[in-house]
Amino acid sequence: MFLAILLSLVFATKAFASLTLGSTNIISTGALTITGAGNSTWDLGSGNILSLQTTNNGAITTGTGLFTTGGSLFVTGASTITTSETVPIVIGGASTTSTLTLRSTSGVGTTNADIIFQTGNNGATEAMRILNSGFVGIGTAAPGAALDVAGNIRIGTTGNTTVYKVATGDLYFGTNPVGDYDLRLVAGGATRILLDGNTGNVGIGTTTPNANAILDVTSTTKAFMPPRMTTTQRDAIASPTAGMVIYNSSTNKLNVYTTTWEAVTSS
Repeated sequence: MFLAILLSLVFATKAFASLTLGSTNIISTGALTITGAGNSTWDLGSGNILSLQTTNNGAITTGTGLFTTGGSLFVTGASTITTSETVPIVIGGASTTSTLTLRSTSGVGTTNADIIFQTGNNGATEAMRILNSGFVGIGTAAPGAALDVAGNIRIGTTGNTTVYKVATGDLYFGTNPVGDYDLRLVAGGATRILLDGNTGNVGIGTTTPNANAILDVTSTTKAFMPPRMTTTQRDAIASPTAGMVIYNSSTNKLNVYTTTWEAVTSS
């Protein structure tokens, strides 16, 4: 108690370059208060370490103020920020243009420093991983593309979804480039249209399009219906090509173009 009173009187009248408390000079009651304008500086000891012992420590609190350092804060071992927080923990600046940088390592030359997001019981489930290459994997620890999702993806029922290549504006749908995998259009749990990844043949109503047919339409209950139009509409087709087929609704006959439009009749 005497030492606390003495320190209070000394700091009120005179500035010191440093204050040393040895093993026998311990403030056991009261508080050490540093007041006045300017900044208070803590000089670190040997090894640039400010050490707190594992026992007999009082709590370090900051009230509603801030505790800041000019360097970095390093925490080693298993650390928990809090397990009883009832309001969101905000990491970042107060400015509307503040940037938050999340870095897996400060090491130079590191090639396998991933960022891993874990959920579940004590982090038992890996929900997402960002590789050193920038590839993002959801449900997989080894993403092979900029975004690799292992599992089903559900797109919302409102709004529109557009996928296109920015450079050309083209729309691309594809399968794994390693191997001849089919591209399927599935609705109601059934394959409605199939593009054979090996031959390029298209099957409608079949998952095994004929190897000699570029288009195989299969059905035992429905027919194939070609475009229907009048003779005037048929003749308005610019630059018809041999092999074109239409149903002429003016003559009720099937027409095929060779070098002219010819009606298909029974012999």
